[in-house]
Amino acid sequence: MMRSLLLAAWAALALLLQSAPGFAAWPERPVRLIVTYPPGGNTDTLARLTAEILSEAYGVQVIVDNRGGAGGYIAMEAAARAAPDGYTLLFASVANVAIAPAVMRNHPPVDTVADLTPISLVATNPLIMAVSRSLSVKTIPELIARFKAEDGGMPYASGGVGSVQHLATELFLSRAGTGGTHIPFRGGPAAMAEVVAGRIPVLFSNPADVVAFNRSPDVLLIGASGRHRLPELPEVPTIAEAGLPGFELETWNGLFGPAGLPAEVVQRAAEALARRRGDPVVASRFARTSTQYVAMDTPAFTRLVRDEVPRWAELARQAKAQQD
Repeated sequence: MMRSLLLAAWAALALLLQSAPGFAAWPERPVRLIVTYPPGGNTDTLARLTAEILSEAYGVQVIVDNRGGAGGYIAMEAAARAAPDGYTLLFASVANVAIAPAVMRNHPPVDTVADLTPISLVATNPLIMAVSRSLSVKTIPELIARFKAEDGGMPYASGGVGSVQHLATELFLSRAGTGGTHIPFRGGPAAMAEVVAGRIPVLFSNPADVVAFNRSPDVLLIGASGRHRLPELPEVPTIAEAGLPGFELETWNGLFGPAGLPAEVVQRAAEALARRRGDPVVASRFARTSTQYVAMDTPAFTRLVRDEVPRWAELARQAKAQQD
């Protein structure tokens, strides 16, 4: 009798396991990685590097699916509405997850905190303060003095209203106790072209847009916003050490999934990225994009996302960057 009961219990358990999602074997087919920008940009490059790491770890192809537009909401909505089975993941930046909700009043119904599952912070990078050599300033204190002398009238460029460059510059000016006049352009490269030409004196931008102009006869790079100097620009001091103590700001890119993503999928994805932390080959590949490979664990990344959303919302409010 007891033997019969045990056999029946084992049969029921086997049937239950067969009918449940096979996360132990996940992934058994290609995984789609939705990216919030079109091909060719920095986030796209980082996403493709991340897809390579995951493909090697999983033994199946991770396919990059670019869904640019609407501040990242097209991609984020597609990911949020996907089945939480581990076969659709999202690669997004702080500009999408934290800044877009702050600056876009009307957007698709996606709550970037409630509708997405943070998996891992992948990479971070500082911003670089670039000035036209025609401005005749060489240090952060000299730049602050020029802004103060212009009493809010000195222009600065950015890649658009509500962009990382815009809000970061406003934070810099606020901490320095001064102000400036924002001149937005369509993207960081267009803004950098104005600084190179000497038409706009200042740009606080992603390294990918400015690092190539190091030692340019037209542009001087005078400060990095991160905690440490950028390895590609060892002679450029951090803004904190250069004259604005306590100033620190980094942008980031991370891996997400839909809400309700099973813990097993989250853990396997995060562990796959964490195993490559400290790998010099991976570090070198990311460094070519002026980013640092971080692979932060899931609990820490979840806290970061929840902290970053209100932080950037307050910056957007102070900069009057909300858009219809």
